[in-house]
Amino acid sequence: MDSAGYEGYYVHLTTPAGIVVKTFCMQGHPTWMNDYRSQIGDISLIQLFLPGTYQSVGYMTEESGTDLEVLRKYFITQGWEDVRSQLRLGARYLDIRISEYVSSNVRFWTVHNIVKMHPLKNILEQVRKFVEDTSEIVIFDIHAFQKGFRSFKAHLDLVEFIRNEIEDLMVSPSVGWNGTLNQIWATERRIIVTYGNPTVVDIFPNHLWSASRFRIHYVDDKNEVKEYLYSKRFEKRLDS
Repeated sequence: MDSAGYEGYYVHLTTPAGIVVKTFCMQGHPTWMNDYRSQIGDISLIQLFLPGTYQSVGYMTEESGTDLEVLRKYFITQGWEDVRSQLRLGARYLDIRISEYVSSNVRFWTVHNIVKMHPLKNILEQVRKFVEDTSEIVIFDIHAFQKGFRSFKAHLDLVEFIRNEIEDLMVSPSVGWNGTLNQIWATERRIIVTYGNPTVVDIFPNHLWSASRFRIHYVDDKNEVKEYLYSKRFEKRLDS
């Protein structure tokens, strides 16, 4: 990536005959929070509109093991953009679902529904690398446990695994959703880990945030999405 944030990937608009009529360079936004710190630093998390990705681990790799045709059709949501690339392109919210495979060499996997995508360790390493490079703030939303976790101890083991990987970067829930970006930056920690099990959250009050509210809007019309989002922004601010 160059100093202007360009990722080095190009999109070509062509005619049916294959003639290139326009070329676009994909531009990333790896430090947009810091770039706009003077404008957004004192805004609370609950008032911010943060871009994110759906099924964030749904990306291809050369080692993808499931039938590729099935994978592309039903489970690939992010193309070849891994989590770190999604963050460099501007996403600050990651939609994470995890399964436990007790008989596997790798116990905790990120998944799309019931399909294994990537080892959790790999995803955490990507997020760590990004925040260490940029000092941006990321929400790591673990809101679904698709397979396994038949015992409560499995949840405790998962949290311990996460802490071993990124504990020094986990933002304390004491900041709260009414806390500001500047307050988070002052802590020297950058990753907000939310967890979709309230009992587990209560056991780790210094590490886990309550699960965020999750909505999916299945539409193809971007104007309908815009209208929905604009209606909700004022509603939320009036409630907060």
